[in-house]
Amino acid sequence: MASLKAICKQRILREMIEHAVQNDSLTLRSPSPSSSLVNYVVLLVDENSLPILSSCCTVYDVLEQGVTVVEPVGKRRQPLPGLDAVYFLAPTIDSVDAVLHDFSDEKTPQYKSVHIFFTSALPPADKLLERFAACPPLLPRIKTFVEFNLDFVVQEQRVFHLGRPLDFIDFYKGGSDPVSRASIDAIATRLFSLCATLGEKPSIRFQKNFRGLSQSVASALHDKLQRSDLFKSSGSETGNVSLLILDRSIDVATLLVHEYTYQALVYDVLEIPTIALPSSSSPLKRGKSGRAPSTSSQEMNELLLQEDTFQYEIVSNAGKREQKRAILGEQDELWVRFRHSHIQSVNEEVQEEIQRFIRENATAKTQKEYQVNPHKQKENRRGRATPPATLEAIRALPQYQEMLAKVGRRRASFIPSIYLSLFLSHSFFLSLLLSLFLRPIGYSLFFNSCFQ
Repeated sequence: MASLKAICKQRILREMIEHAVQNDSLTLRSPSPSSSLVNYVVLLVDENSLPILSSCCTVYDVLEQGVTVVEPVGKRRQPLPGLDAVYFLAPTIDSVDAVLHDFSDEKTPQYKSVHIFFTSALPPADKLLERFAACPPLLPRIKTFVEFNLDFVVQEQRVFHLGRPLDFIDFYKGGSDPVSRASIDAIATRLFSLCATLGEKPSIRFQKNFRGLSQSVASALHDKLQRSDLFKSSGSETGNVSLLILDRSIDVATLLVHEYTYQALVYDVLEIPTIALPSSSSPLKRGKSGRAPSTSSQEMNELLLQEDTFQYEIVSNAGKREQKRAILGEQDELWVRFRHSHIQSVNEEVQEEIQRFIRENATAKTQKEYQVNPHKQKENRRGRATPPATLEAIRALPQYQEMLAKVGRRRASFIPSIYLSLFLSHSFFLSLLLSLFLRPIGYSLFFNSCFQ
């Protein structure tokens, strides 16, 4: 199976951006990768589509494809009437109204023509098509109008999430709240977009229990798959792929104890900000003019770079404290290698990686020799160093610096912070358990003195 991240990236770059750049007809097709670019476009996103875009593509990816600038649709922007615009939006009233606002004045349109791609199907209840029909200045400028069906965040090469962290509260707070039904439909819609992206119509299996959450999601998704015409033309047959739907009750222990694999612990105890899609209940904030405050291209680029990051502090060679940012993504080789390993194994392997690097890298070997024999460093400064050794150390310097950055942040920040957080959390539970077990046999005074 191909990488999910690569599939989504290709869809965005080829089927969306390159399609618009080449000024295709209303019929969406996949242009040849070798075809030359003949146009430039502006890419507009909203708060729902931005995490999807940034989880699949970098700023360089979209700029290389012919995008001149990426901007939020809900912000005040500079008019560019000479350029086409690609709108990648969630099918919400706020986002549609932002598009209509761009063409409210027929004499001063925001862009020349528009290509509109929605992350999922338009909900009939919102009557979004009627809103477009009521805007005559926009209608002749629409070149593409597509339900793109890309409504999930790609976390890893073969891992995705739906960006709905509050569903757990909706589902388990009790009662027959209509919010739960809306959440089930939203989950089914985003799972449908996954099936559409993969081109698969799966056989659905679900966990059956007294709450029936998995069954409700499975039924909602099954209805969407049955009503859709997407899979008829592609020749997908039900049964080739199985989709297993489970709820939290399948693994209750995770709620009570820490998961000790590296990635899980990093997100659990270091409070890493994650890419998540905002809830439908948080509309775009607008001013009196109907728009939110303007934003710069640099700020938008920062948003595109918002992949899960960790801020940490180091002490430089000059003795100064510096703030660093580690990006937890596919571009970090060590993160990809260690993220599913037990934290103790990671600690040991990082130590081994450092020792192996010191043995193999010329710059690292030179640094170690200087620490063992400081007089040798003084002799080298006087010009007595052997030229081959010096040249080899210089050539290996970039690799040395890169390795220091990758391994150093794990030794100096990630792993110590994880162990400290675990110690503090476990100390609380340990003190609680000790108080329960030791008090009956007269050790309460000893316990209190130890844990005060």
